Amino acid sequence: MRKNMSMNKKGQAVAWVLVILVFLGFLGVGGYVFMQGDDEQQGETAAAVAQATKTGDVSSIKVYVRDMANDDVNTKLAVATYCQGDDGVFIIDGTTSSTSAEISGQTTIGKTITCYAFDSTHQTLAPSVIKVDEEVEHIVIDAYTVSTTATVDFYDDTFTVADNGISNITIASEGSDTYQKLKFTNTGSDAWYPLGGFYVNTVESSNVSLVDITGSAVVGGVADKSSTQIVDSLLTTRVSARKSAFDYVFEINDGNPSVGNNGNQPIILDENDFIETGVVNVESTNSGGCATAESVTWASFTKGYYREATNTGIGYGHETDAVSSAVITADVNLDDFYCAAS
Repeated sequence: MRKNMSMNKKGQAVAWVLVILVFLGFLGVGGYVFMQGDDEQQGETAAAVAQATKTGDVSSIKVYVRDMANDDVNTKLAVATYCQGDDGVFIIDGTTSSTSAEISGQTTIGKTITCYAFDSTHQTLAPSVIKVDEEVEHIVIDAYTVSTTATVDFYDDTFTVADNGISNITIASEGSDTYQKLKFTNTGSDAWYPLGGFYVNTVESSNVSLVDITGSAVVGGVADKSSTQIVDSLLTTRVSARKSAFDYVFEINDGNPSVGNNGNQPIILDENDFIETGVVNVESTNSGGCATAESVTWASFTKGYYREATNTGIGYGHETDAVSSAVITADVNLDDFYCAAS
């Protein structure tokens, strides 16, 4: 009996020792985890303090501009460059980038900088935005060379090319005639075309009372887009060469308001990319229709970024806001067709 009691006491003692050891183990692990968490928190706090200490210190930005339209996207461009801080101050304001070395400007740590590159033959693909947190920041701006060549073809009822006098719109009396579609193709080499839309010019005292190409359009070659919309535009112009030519204006509109105005924005066409509209409708309210053959001329226009003149930032549109407005990049004059009596 005493032997059993003795053994029970020994077992109880061993059990208590185990309980104490486990408890101490938990304390050790908890303490380690606590200390680790405390160390991490202290590290984060130290980093935040270090960053706050650096905020306001002088920093340099170093900028390259590369040509995304080139077969080698690392090809550097010499183009006017603009970097603006979130306080509205320009760090770089129109300095031409270099093809061999970075250009630089000075700012302070903590600022958010937005950079653009554009001129009469180049455009920004997307602005580069960076939060400055180092003494030297290296920025690459994605831009592209803008195409200056494109073709347009009008297709008749048999869907064969019928423009430039080959086959024309005929309206013998008050009424209308149509082309089945218009096809616009970027033919530039190593150059993209930011198609903002089209404008149509009719002769003075024209018998043509309406030109319409609104509706769905097919996009060919653009990786992330197969269709878009062509809409009537209320755009006006202050560019002298356009003033007598903006009789009918159409814009690209995919319904996305993130860029441009009310969803109107360009579609960027690579070499040989195209856009095909729906029916091109031409009307005449003249009782004699188009009694004599009269030309209907077409041009395409681009949209893009520009340095504001009336404000102090970077604007976006189909022409600049200067007193003597300029195009963003050159309009492309396209083929004409003629409205004639049958």
